[in-house]
Amino acid sequence: MNICKRLDIYTVLLSLLVVFSGTGTAPASGQSLHEPWSTLETTHFRIHYPDAYKDWTEHLARRIESIHDRVTVLVDYEPAHRVDIVVADPLSMSNGLALPFLKKPRMVLFTTPPFSGSPIGFYQDWIELLAAHEYVHITHLIRPSRNKIDRFLGHLVPVGPIARKSPNWIVEGYATLLEGKLTGRGRPNGSFRAVFLREMAIAGLLPTYGELNGGNRWAAGAFPYLFGSVFLEWLQEREGPESLVHLWRRLTAKKRRSFNDAFKGVFREPPDELYGKFKAETTARAMNLKRKLEIDGLNEGEPWQKIYRSVSPPSLSPDGEAMALVIYSKNHPPRLEVWSTTEIDEEKKKKYDDPEDVPDKPAAPPKRKVLSSLHTRNHAAPFEPRFLPDGEHIIFHRFMADKSGNLHPDLFLWQRQTGKIKRVTYQADIHSARPFDEGRRAVAIRSRFGKTQLVEVDLLSGAVNQLTELSLDVTYSQPVVSPDDKYVAVIIHKVGHWSLSIHDLKSFELKWSIGNGTEVLSYPTWHTDSESIFYISDRSGIPNIERFDTLTGKRSQISNILSGAIAPILDPSGSFLYYLRFWTKGLSIYRLDIPENPDPGSIVVDDYYPILPPRQLQAGLQFEERSLDPARPYSLGRQEFSTVTGFGFTTTGNGLQYGLRMGDIIGRNETILLGGITFSQGPVGGTVRQRLRRFPLEIFIQAFWCEEQLQEGKNITDTSKPLLDFRNYGILSTVSWDRKSTAYSARVTGSGLISEKTLLSIEEHLPRNLVELSGQLSFRQGRDDVTLFQHFQGSYQLGSTDDGVWTSSLSGAMVGISFYRSFSVYASYGLGALWGDFHQSDLFQVGGWRSSLLPPQALTNRITQPALEPGVLCGSEMERSRLTFDLGSTLPLVLYGEVFRTESSASGKSDPIRLLGLETRISIPQIALLNFPHTFLRLGVAKIYDEPQQDQINGYALMIIQP
Repeated sequence: MNICKRLDIYTVLLSLLVVFSGTGTAPASGQSLHEPWSTLETTHFRIHYPDAYKDWTEHLARRIESIHDRVTVLVDYEPAHRVDIVVADPLSMSNGLALPFLKKPRMVLFTTPPFSGSPIGFYQDWIELLAAHEYVHITHLIRPSRNKIDRFLGHLVPVGPIARKSPNWIVEGYATLLEGKLTGRGRPNGSFRAVFLREMAIAGLLPTYGELNGGNRWAAGAFPYLFGSVFLEWLQEREGPESLVHLWRRLTAKKRRSFNDAFKGVFREPPDELYGKFKAETTARAMNLKRKLEIDGLNEGEPWQKIYRSVSPPSLSPDGEAMALVIYSKNHPPRLEVWSTTEIDEEKKKKYDDPEDVPDKPAAPPKRKVLSSLHTRNHAAPFEPRFLPDGEHIIFHRFMADKSGNLHPDLFLWQRQTGKIKRVTYQADIHSARPFDEGRRAVAIRSRFGKTQLVEVDLLSGAVNQLTELSLDVTYSQPVVSPDDKYVAVIIHKVGHWSLSIHDLKSFELKWSIGNGTEVLSYPTWHTDSESIFYISDRSGIPNIERFDTLTGKRSQISNILSGAIAPILDPSGSFLYYLRFWTKGLSIYRLDIPENPDPGSIVVDDYYPILPPRQLQAGLQFEERSLDPARPYSLGRQEFSTVTGFGFTTTGNGLQYGLRMGDIIGRNETILLGGITFSQGPVGGTVRQRLRRFPLEIFIQAFWCEEQLQEGKNITDTSKPLLDFRNYGILSTVSWDRKSTAYSARVTGSGLISEKTLLSIEEHLPRNLVELSGQLSFRQGRDDVTLFQHFQGSYQLGSTDDGVWTSSLSGAMVGISFYRSFSVYASYGLGALWGDFHQSDLFQVGGWRSSLLPPQALTNRITQPALEPGVLCGSEMERSRLTFDLGSTLPLVLYGEVFRTESSASGKSDPIRLLGLETRISIPQIALLNFPHTFLRLGVAKIYDEPQQDQINGYALMIIQP
């Protein structure tokens, strides 16, 4: 289970790249850039959305101005610029994103609603809560400085002083605090934050002040949200509700202050010292509650398995002798394992002869024997495994990429004895499957366009039959069918609250509905007699296991737990339950005997907030609906301008490029105008680029003019220099087609170039035209910690230079292996051949670099290596070998060795040139949301081992704006 509201920074960046790199998504998701999009405008917002998300967006748009009014009053600031909101769903997960740029604020809202029992599942209206949280970020962080120096810095780095100076616990804690005040729900008012705070306080393991921003501990990503918000509440209680606004004003004052200085001026003491007092008070309150509950009598069961970090809700086999669950580890991909419930893992112990030694006292139950495990492939983790009645098959869902790389949940069947996996559905957006009808069918949830519905899936054919309509007003979660196949129980969110609804499976007639209007119910599981059902309810202030008797309509509380229970599952004997329990380093499994005469349940009435949720929920601020103007087609979108920079500094030439980028917020259109200068010798000129993604095929056009004169390197010969100093102008047009999946990606491009090249040394004018067909194909095969990947690329050109017709080909292959969150090793090999009536300037030239002014098709014969002088090798055939060791997440460094060789009919095969280099390489795709073009940064140094540059050590720094 993921206890964080958000994904980590890597996932957020992945979201940006998927949505706004212009790759689009499959038509089924309604997010493809060439599919219909529209824009709704209100007084303070522009909302851009795929037409398939119209209902979700209109629901947001009717309330967004009211959200604006409420937020600006609480934060005491109103943004001066209209906020652009993009509605999308690239990961099929609940999330949001705020980018508080001073003049171009952005919000991205992902439409999938959270499930019942989620850390962010306590809400009246998910869309309101999500928008309010993200808009608090904008309003809070965009407040401008009144200091002249800070205002100047805002032109260089377009974020305000609060965003620059505030720690993350302030940023996320404040938005979480106000999500509670604005909606009357959210994490400050729910039981999840209280569980987290209570358990860690009792264990004496509340985060240190340094850990408030996150860290290496389990669930540290949740610390800024949960502990940041409750610490801010505590500070407001000491200094008054206006104290935080005073802090924002001091951070943006004419007098420049650090965060600590601004904080101390409001709260009288430094933040770390006050946090220490907060920890002491919170721990004391938690210990008092612990003593009270122990006196009243706890019923928590017995520890069955201690698990470090997270684990999925478990599933039991029909005979109760096996348990399936997904283990989530920090350093390894998630893995699905099947444990024995009767056998333990016998560890072989070495003989140890010391009769006076004292043996270990067992700190936890022994590890269970692993009966079978499913290897995670291509990092597509399994979720929510459930046994079929045969005890051999397990159904689960994975998030699989569509043809444009966006993720959708689909169902899979695993035969655990043979290891065979069968995919049941394809791009169906189906998850949370629960089998019935002897394993032939399953009930499940479909989540699409921000809406959910209950469906029935034929596990043999994959056919999907809807049991309810796709709905924005009703959220369905966690269905389960009774053992006699008569009833289906499902958690639903409707009219602002969660309830457990039990329906007749055939007629779908409502039989029972459980819920008091404020509690969160989750994780239902039927009794073997089909006459009662167990589930989780937090109506006592603590998530406990309850039982509902369908014959009497009576609710009774089964457990009395200090921390909180999650995901109960009944043993087939019907006498006890397994459930997950939170502890400070993960989620452990407990076993609880079912009492014969359970307690009807009691409400904790003592005021232990925030160790417990508030006794009475506030109504929250009402967001009234307002009328909307008609939406307009997005077309090419509103065009925005930004500056772009490229450069290259090597031993034989340098250049600086600077210009303007114009584009829309989702990436349908991009225009770049660049000019280039050199400080000694290098490329000068200009270029205009136009990229259009309005159609299924990407269209790119570039006009360019470039003059390049290289420094007089001692190894550039008199015969090769006339080929290297040139003036080139022309126009290029390309059409590209892309496809992606979880295991592969492909790109095919057709290009046409019309140009004229002038060799400056001899004033020879050479018309040079060509057509090119190129392709790239990448595969990856991941299994647990190891991923094998292959990349193949090739191009074929038919061209003419000064009336001479020639053909050229370039091909390459790369194979490698990467280790999960560690390092990669890969080897590549490339070949090039030129034949026909070519000019000497068409020969392959090894060395040098290509600036942002020229497209690759204008210099296809240049085999770039910035540590080498351009033209150090020339020939009609080329060979390149490279071995790379990439430290990956350990360090952003690449160690590589490279060998070049050329051959020509005149001079034969050249001696190889070998070099060893160390560099940083960062390739950033176009991110339209950030007004950022496709850019490649390369900083490094290399030693050359062969003539004519033997023993030279050359450095280089390149930033190329890619086509």
